Amino acid sequence: MKKLFSYVALLLCAVMLFSFVSCSKEPEKAEPSSETESYEDSYEEEQSEAETDPEEETESEIETESETETEPEAESEAASGSKPSEKPAEKPSQKPAEKPSDKPVKPETPSEKPSQKPEEKPVVKPVPKDPEYGYFTDKMARRCKPTVNSTFIQRWLCENWSKSQWVKHFNELKSVGIDSIIIQSTFEATTKEVINAGMEHEFDNLAAGFDGKPGCVNNALAAAKETGCKVWLGLGSFKNFRICSLHPDDCAKMAEMDNKAIKAIHDKYYSKYKDQIAGIYWTSEIFMTSAPLRWKNWGAMLSAELDYLTSLKMDLPMMISPYTSEGQAKNAKYAEDHWLDFIKNVHFRKGDIICPQDKMYIKDDGSAAEMMLHYLEAMSNACRKANKGVQFWINVENFKQDFNSAPVSRYIEQMNACCKLADNLISFSYSHYYASTGKSKGSRAQSDTYLAYYKTWKDVVLKK
Repeated sequence: MKKLFSYVALLLCAVMLFSFVSCSKEPEKAEPSSETESYEDSYEEEQSEAETDPEEETESEIETESETETEPEAESEAASGSKPSEKPAEKPSQKPAEKPSDKPVKPETPSEKPSQKPEEKPVVKPVPKDPEYGYFTDKMARRCKPTVNSTFIQRWLCENWSKSQWVKHFNELKSVGIDSIIIQSTFEATTKEVINAGMEHEFDNLAAGFDGKPGCVNNALAAAKETGCKVWLGLGSFKNFRICSLHPDDCAKMAEMDNKAIKAIHDKYYSKYKDQIAGIYWTSEIFMTSAPLRWKNWGAMLSAELDYLTSLKMDLPMMISPYTSEGQAKNAKYAEDHWLDFIKNVHFRKGDIICPQDKMYIKDDGSAAEMMLHYLEAMSNACRKANKGVQFWINVENFKQDFNSAPVSRYIEQMNACCKLADNLISFSYSHYYASTGKSKGSRAQSDTYLAYYKTWKDVVLKK
């Protein structure tokens, strides 16, 4: 019995000794390992939170943030510096700009990280966004002279001019190569008048003169005949055109009123001044729109007037001068498709003219100029692809956003760019901003500068 008790006591001692030895060796392996795994797991979670959200924001805001996505990772590296001594062996292999994903991580992590590296993100290209419209350069050949040969004039400036005043103005224009003038509108109408379509008397009053003497149109045509110039006759200026254009009935009534003006031109002036009437100007300024109904209504309105002009057997082209905003010009490929569809569906005839406003300096600092040129290039392509014989001109604007005259140097830059896209250049408006008749600040000083350019334009070297 004593021997059995002795064996049991020895066995217990052996077990206790083994347990003590095992416990004393365990911390050398287990404790550091568990601590490291715990740190790595928490580091993974912190990094996934710190990296994933900024990545998602960067993807959605890629056009405005191209380099800021590396900042959250830099902050994460600084935060991970709380235990710099635990992984010293791994540090030298890391590059300063790399993400913390290069640290010891779980096996599956490296395959997930590369897709999030900044260098693999798409590069945002500057506007215009369509690569095929990025080839506009100074090396393109001119399609026309870098000078204008026609200018707009508004009714308020000229409606009371005598024939002698018109003659003086035409002679001044001829000195700088301008041989025609565009009377922007021959009557005006408000919303109520559009609805009632009762404006036929307006053109008669303008033609006869409000004081019973020969009026604006007659005097302009008589002076053009004397000086060897021509006159474009504008139609109706509808004060609420954009609102009314959403309603087919209003558009039909505006077309009816314009057609009454065309009939008056035919009956009163066409036979007498056939050689002095350059054409008909469609005063309404349309623009590229995403509203299909408005686009359709404009097309129907313009087609009705073109058809009526043809029915009267008047051998006159019709010109339109669409407005363009910065927002509309951002996608050149969309613009080309949009205008190509419009031109194909409207009843344009051979010789009719699409003459958009150039809007190169829709911002006075010129920051939108390149984008606008690509938009104009798209419209030019649309005219040619439609294959209907429609001419493409450009209306070069010589005013600043405060409606004072623009420097002639800027105007020269515009003309030398636009002449590479257009068949001809006209302007809004030499009469208002450069001629002696202009009311704009600095207009008279600009006329001599432009005259000098006109005489020597072949030798002018532009510096962009």
